[in-house]
Amino acid sequence: AYTYDTNQNRTSIKDRNGNTVRFEYDSRGNVLKTTAPDGGVTTVEYGDGRFPDLPTRKTDGAGLVAEWQYDTRGNIVVERRAVGTSLQCQKAWSYNAWGQVLTETNELGHVTTYQYATNSGRAGLLLSVTDAEGHPTRYDYDILWRRTKVTDARGSSMGDPSYTTSYSYDNGDRLTNVVGPITTRTYGYDSVGNRTLVRDGNGNVRTYEYDQNNNLRFIREPLDRTTEYGYDALNRKISTVDPNGHQTSYAYDALDNLTSVTRRMYGEGPDLVVTYARDAHGNTLAETDASGRRMRYAYDAMHRKVAQTNDLGHVWRWQYDKLGRITNSVDATGQSVRNGYDALGRLSAVTTFDDFGQPQITRYDYDLTGNLTRITDAGGRKTEKAYNQAGWLIVQRDGLTNEHHYAYDAVGNQTSILDANGSLVTTVYDQENRLKEIHYPDTSRVTFAYDANGNRLNMADATGMTTYGYDALDRLTNTVDSFGGHVGYGYDLAGNRITLAYPGGSVATNTYDAADRLRSVTDWQGRATGYDYDSAGRLARMLYPNGIEHNRSYDSAGRLSAMDYRLAGTNVITYAWTRDAEGNPLTQTEDGTLPPTISNPGQVSSQYDADNRLRSSTEGTYLYDRNGNLTNRLVNGTNTAFAYDFEDRLIRHTTGGNVVQHVYDGGGYRIARVENGATNRYLLDRGRSMSHVLCEADGSGNTSARYLHGPQIIARLGADGSVRYLLTDAIGNVAVLVDESGNITDRYSYLPFGEPAGQEGNTANPF
Repeated sequence: AYTYDTNQNRTSIKDRNGNTVRFEYDSRGNVLKTTAPDGGVTTVEYGDGRFPDLPTRKTDGAGLVAEWQYDTRGNIVVERRAVGTSLQCQKAWSYNAWGQVLTETNELGHVTTYQYATNSGRAGLLLSVTDAEGHPTRYDYDILWRRTKVTDARGSSMGDPSYTTSYSYDNGDRLTNVVGPITTRTYGYDSVGNRTLVRDGNGNVRTYEYDQNNNLRFIREPLDRTTEYGYDALNRKISTVDPNGHQTSYAYDALDNLTSVTRRMYGEGPDLVVTYARDAHGNTLAETDASGRRMRYAYDAMHRKVAQTNDLGHVWRWQYDKLGRITNSVDATGQSVRNGYDALGRLSAVTTFDDFGQPQITRYDYDLTGNLTRITDAGGRKTEKAYNQAGWLIVQRDGLTNEHHYAYDAVGNQTSILDANGSLVTTVYDQENRLKEIHYPDTSRVTFAYDANGNRLNMADATGMTTYGYDALDRLTNTVDSFGGHVGYGYDLAGNRITLAYPGGSVATNTYDAADRLRSVTDWQGRATGYDYDSAGRLARMLYPNGIEHNRSYDSAGRLSAMDYRLAGTNVITYAWTRDAEGNPLTQTEDGTLPPTISNPGQVSSQYDADNRLRSSTEGTYLYDRNGNLTNRLVNGTNTAFAYDFEDRLIRHTTGGNVVQHVYDGGGYRIARVENGATNRYLLDRGRSMSHVLCEADGSGNTSARYLHGPQIIARLGADGSVRYLLTDAIGNVAVLVDESGNITDRYSYLPFGEPAGQEGNTANPF
């Protein structure tokens, strides 16, 4: 609802929830005062006699003031913020005769300059932008003033060539070609301007089809992959059919708010339905998942979420200031986090409370442009940062004044890191800003090559060459590591991985349900591991080939409350948890696991350095290098020495006469372990975000074991024909190994944070 004054100025707006925003005006119709539903007031002054409708001063709901000054043409030449505070700062602009910005001076006095064409027929076209570090980006145009070329700033550095990207257009001024230094992309359109074709750098074509209302109906991709969309009479999307033919449907209320999403399961179980309840303003009041679990929400008059309640009655709360920033949040256990802000609106302090109710304050400092310059933790320890005039980080200093220095090329690619140990690592990029080379102080290097779509084709490092292959959808199809280990990948139309080929031709296969959830993993001997899910999509049951059944149960808030492994109805391992309102475990009860072995139990006192690193305890002493890597650990009279490479990766640890070395490829993955001269090589699944070990081999390449994975490790398949199934705890630690008959062969124990604390059995197991 709206109200107006006699001059037809809108004086109030009332939303569907009854919340009202009010306005006051001057005689010219300029807004002088705005009062928000929460009582926050913003006032504006108009004091420039030449331009009476231009604001000169604004005071927001938090009392913070901004001011503006104008030139004789009405262009802003000065903007001041946080006026009257210790953080008062200003930006400034200058203009040409056409009102185009010539210079922009930021809060630190750093200047960005703009150059324009002045010749007839091109006057006013932007020709270049030069940043505060002196790096120019240049632009060219055709006779229709369309931008046809962008030349990047890299040519501004001696010995560093610049690179150009060119653009072409059709008669409708629509972009048809982008020709980069390496890659060309092409676009096509229908008669009304809808994009109908995209040809990528590798020549693969995607087409797009529309209905008479210009709604996207079909996306057709290489490899016969089609996605379909459906719409109602109001042009709202009501269905999506994925490339596997599985449909998701959408429903709306009379105000066009989404009220439900339904994933059809085609007889594999009940359809998966998520519903939403909305208020009159469209705020979500409740969200109910397919299992019936509901989360409820409450809002203030400004439509900001102030409370969230789950089915167990646990409540999370938020408070805000007049500018809509969160000032206090209280979790379901009653723990409060308070936020403070400076006069420029930046987070300046975060206060938490320890177990004794004492405040623990972390403070943040910034330069006037907003770059974070210092973090001071509750113990007074500082991390400091410095930036160049372009705003790129150039120095980072820890609490012990150890420094890392960074350098960049003219477009912001990081070209070197000088770490606190004095090691300089340099990097080189190709014409399209992709990492091409890494150079280390010992003269070793890593090189990378890419296809036209940016997919990595090969990586050469000290261990050899790793190669990668892709399909027309840019999905990884094969890798060959530096030891010659080949892995192949196959996918269904929706992108789910359905085959994984190991060296020697062994293939594991996966199947999925209509919701793209993994249903089975079958090894090359036909042994299948099955997966079942509850209505909320959580893993409920696994069935191993040897008859071991793994079950999981959840509380009303969806948190794991119990899990077990059974064989023929008899428990092998059981776990149960009680949790606080935040879901943190309060107790864990185990049965069938190996109890941890704790040496020298009792109270341990510890001391830490200015960078929060453990320096000594009642058990021993610890030393670090300037990068913060642990170099020596003397515990109970036994010293272990650690060594690292230039990327701070552990490459060697020595205890007494026992030496263990680790070998990494150029991507940072560990591919070998050498202990006292005996080598174990690891073949990795590089198609996952966290690479899994697929095979182990000795230094001559003889395979000792293959590993089968689902969402977690499933089995170790020995070269001697032995099979061990790996039963894991809730965080993925391997608790027990069992053989094909379900007999326990090995058990492992851990401390609360996952540290190994005991082992029974001698099966080789890198997990």
